[in-house]
Amino acid sequence: QEFLAGSESRNFLVMHELAHQWFGDTVTCETWSEGWLNEGFATHSEVLWEEHCNGKASGIFYLMDNFQSGYLEEARTYQRPIVFNQFEFVSEIFDAHLYDKGALVLNQLRDTLGEDAFRRAVGHYLTKHQFSPVTTQDLIRAIEEATGFNARKFFDTFVFRAGHIELEAEVKKTDAMPHGLEISVAQKQKGGEEPAIEFQTRIFIQYVDGSSEERPLTL
Repeated sequence: QEFLAGSESRNFLVMHELAHQWFGDTVTCETWSEGWLNEGFATHSEVLWEEHCNGKASGIFYLMDNFQSGYLEEARTYQRPIVFNQFEFVSEIFDAHLYDKGALVLNQLRDTLGEDAFRRAVGHYLTKHQFSPVTTQDLIRAIEEATGFNARKFFDTFVFRAGHIELEAEVKKTDAMPHGLEISVAQKQKGGEEPAIEFQTRIFIQYVDGSSEERPLTL
């Protein structure tokens, strides 16, 4: 109905379904438990389209407004790994973990690898496995072969583990340096017996002269 009415969302509907020609048709998830390899990539393609039309920042807001909020709402009810084989009916896992969190994780992977390496890895994955059933392990190996990046810890953290990272950041001036800042970031997610998650992020610094930089931070 939105398509017939000319809604803006029809562009994203077309983008999502077109992406399935590669993710779902050219390569197809081996089992439904690996369904994020279809739907996560197709959903992430909507972010790429928004970036193509309106720039990187707009893509980030599209991701947050449409997918982050949807996943977090569902996560209040239950949390599961993205790759998950405990279901009676397959429709049970066609949820915000499969679509929304799948897209969020792929965008995090893109930021981690960098644009060129991400595109190279995905291209290698599609070419190597075209017209074949695939698993997440196939994607991991393709990333490692194309980029040399050890992707296993990333996937253990974001794909094979339930839940998500919750951070609390504090920024304060420090007397030791008149123009210095002390930045502390702590993980606050409830992990039960699970250990804290090791991952990399970046801190963006904007200076008064208009220059800026990003500094890596390992948590």
